[in-house]
Amino acid sequence: MRGRKIIIAVACAAFAAAAAVSSAMLFDRETVRTNAEIVREAGETAAADAASRTAAGSAAAKAAAMSAGKTAKASAAVTTTTTTTTTTTTATAATTTTSHSLKMEFKGEIVVEHEPEPEPAKALNYDRQRGMWVSLFELERLIKGRSEEDFRYGFEELCRSCKALGINTLYVHARPLGDAFYESGLFPWSRYASGTSGMSPGYDPFAVIPEIAHSFGLSVHAWINPYRCEDSEGMAQMPDSCIIKQWYNYPDSYPEYISYAPDYGKYWLNPGVPEVQRLIADGVRELVTKYDIDGVQIDDYFYPTTETWFDEGTYNSYLDSGGRLSYYDWRLENCTGTVKLIYDTVKEQDTSLWFGIAPQGNYENNYTYMYADVARWLSEPGYCDYFAPQIYFSYGHPTKPFKPVLDQWLSLPRDSSVQLVIGIAPANIELDQEYCDQVGIIARQISDSTAAGAGIALFRFDSLYYPSQGFDYRMAREIEEITKELNINAQCTMHNAQLFRLNKLSADFLYSASLIVFNAQFSDVLSK
Repeated sequence: MRGRKIIIAVACAAFAAAAAVSSAMLFDRETVRTNAEIVREAGETAAADAASRTAAGSAAAKAAAMSAGKTAKASAAVTTTTTTTTTTTTATAATTTTSHSLKMEFKGEIVVEHEPEPEPAKALNYDRQRGMWVSLFELERLIKGRSEEDFRYGFEELCRSCKALGINTLYVHARPLGDAFYESGLFPWSRYASGTSGMSPGYDPFAVIPEIAHSFGLSVHAWINPYRCEDSEGMAQMPDSCIIKQWYNYPDSYPEYISYAPDYGKYWLNPGVPEVQRLIADGVRELVTKYDIDGVQIDDYFYPTTETWFDEGTYNSYLDSGGRLSYYDWRLENCTGTVKLIYDTVKEQDTSLWFGIAPQGNYENNYTYMYADVARWLSEPGYCDYFAPQIYFSYGHPTKPFKPVLDQWLSLPRDSSVQLVIGIAPANIELDQEYCDQVGIIARQISDSTAAGAGIALFRFDSLYYPSQGFDYRMAREIEEITKELNINAQCTMHNAQLFRLNKLSADFLYSASLIVFNAQFSDVLSK
């Protein structure tokens, strides 16, 4: 009986000690540090990440980011199997000497090692995106007239700022105007990269961008505009060897493949032409096979007009071939076909890559003007991995106030495989009086979005960090508020994870203690 009491006392003491350790872990300085410390530490961590980056390449950088806890893709383990004539015992333990699983079989005194084939690297993506759009204008500032070394320095600074702000994903413009910010066999170099359409800047930015971003733990999605092309000046500069330029030069041979859209002042590819859809898919395939990116995104530029002059001949050809859809439904189906083709192209390369869509925040406009079937893409699997509606409205907007529009998107049926990310526009601080007058309005919109379980995305980097003259102080104050909000949100996520670990640890020890008590009581019964 005395032995049983001792065992019970030991079990209780062990549980109490575990609870104390868990409490200390939960309420250590990491979880109660101030917002100022969070911001400072984020900047220091980003700087240390950049300093420690080596020439091992982007794959190694991505692996380092993953192992730092950015994604939970694989765990290193050593599995030991001991075989006897009667029992087999398997144990799993963490190892610091390998980055993959090693299976060791002990047969008598002989150890046989089996080293499995290494798993392919998976894309770096986050279940709760905190994104930043990096447009052609940021890239023009960083690339045009600058060496690769200068570009590396500038893009590292961009990543460092995003990391300190609380961002985890970059949407980087790859194809804005029927051109490319990378070495393409299908599209000409963007004139925003070198000053001349078709002329290389002397290096490939997209060979550099993922490497640097991954060293900061940032995911990279290539942002493309599938249909929008250059203006008249840009089209004239485009090399004649390019596919789009051939369609432009020979309209009789390629009727309605590309047309001028006066509402935008640019040329536009026709979504109803199968060759156009194939070119878009081939361009996506080129991106995901050549570069170490983590996903692809398209935005809200679908049809440029509701007028029939844009594609009337194409529609008539469709009817002549036996088509039965109305004009409206035919246009909807054309955009859906492109979206599906992009999604399938991305997934054929790597299922861990993501495809996202950033439609207009005005839900009705997607159907009235864009011919974008957003409800279908959002609610059915196989069209996208995340949806980022651009809700670029103030709280006091006369027809589309932010909160009701947010609630509308949150209420839409959404497939479980699709993540919702709310697009928010710091750029409006320079354009809208309500945004300008209310310091912290962007942080408030972030709070409303994340409180509902959505991710967020900010348009765009230079609006915050390179504002127009006279807005520097205003943007600095907004950056401070955004940083607080994003890092508090991240801290709450960490806090919840630690609570889960504490509860699990407590449950495990309670279970162990109960077993000890039961065994002690059972032994006492047997002894009688």
